[in-house]
Amino acid sequence: FAFFFLSFFALMNNETPDDNPITCQPSPHSKKHLPIPIPRHVMFTTRRSAEGRPLEKLISRNSLLSVLALPQVLFLEFNSTNPAIGRNKYGYPVLRDMYLLAQSLIPHADTYTYFNSDLIFNASFVDTANAAVYAAREGLIKSKFMIVGQRTNVNWTNDMVVGEHPEDFHKWDFESTLKLGQLFVPGAQDYFICSRDLWDWTTIPPFVIGRIIYDNWLVDKVANEHELYTSIDATATCSVIHQTAEKGNFEGHIGDPDNALYNKQFITAIPEKVYVKSCHHETVWGGDGRVKIRQRSS
Repeated sequence: FAFFFLSFFALMNNETPDDNPITCQPSPHSKKHLPIPIPRHVMFTTRRSAEGRPLEKLISRNSLLSVLALPQVLFLEFNSTNPAIGRNKYGYPVLRDMYLLAQSLIPHADTYTYFNSDLIFNASFVDTANAAVYAAREGLIKSKFMIVGQRTNVNWTNDMVVGEHPEDFHKWDFESTLKLGQLFVPGAQDYFICSRDLWDWTTIPPFVIGRIIYDNWLVDKVANEHELYTSIDATATCSVIHQTAEKGNFEGHIGDPDNALYNKQFITAIPEKVYVKSCHHETVWGGDGRVKIRQRSS
């Protein structure tokens, strides 16, 4: 079954997901208090068993702690036996099922984000997601939006421990660790910040995560159907660390063709040259310390 965790701040204030608005403090990047109502963001993921693989277990734990430390975030982790989430014959879970379940469990959040469980986020995620919500409320972008961005790959070792508790994350040097890595290729997307009303997820093909193609298809859809959706590249403001383990940075390509190309069966053609740069909008830091969304110049 699904387990969900409130952000550390909400837990300390004994708030429940839907009975009370979250009144978390703005992140350190913000110089002013956030307008009311403050946005709420759901983040969710799923993890494979890491039995006998201590580095992979550490990586998943680091990722979880970073998300639990974020303000305004409700976290869901879906385990491998959840009957509401389909899996293919290789054991990979269906993305749309996770979105549908997250929205049914917490129906009134502003955004819903699937992320790979080897990523580490900081407060810039919340700043970026907030900016999109406020822009949509003001009619500056469409209410149906998706945000993606490039990750920074950092080679990970067993001594790179974020901490034991969510509050430990704030003592960990995210920025210095980020500088150890390299920005990954713009054709790979590992998180998808989606507005609540982006689309009916039952109409999306049953792509599985952990395999190629699905990420490019999603970006291609929102970018090409720009009369319906706003597509946003958040690479400039949303800093994301990818903890690179033994299998490297192209694990989704590994395996026999039927496995690696499993998602190909659901589409007529594989999108070509679909990158985060395909998005029609991008984020930037404004002079007031807030994230701004602007149309990308052609």
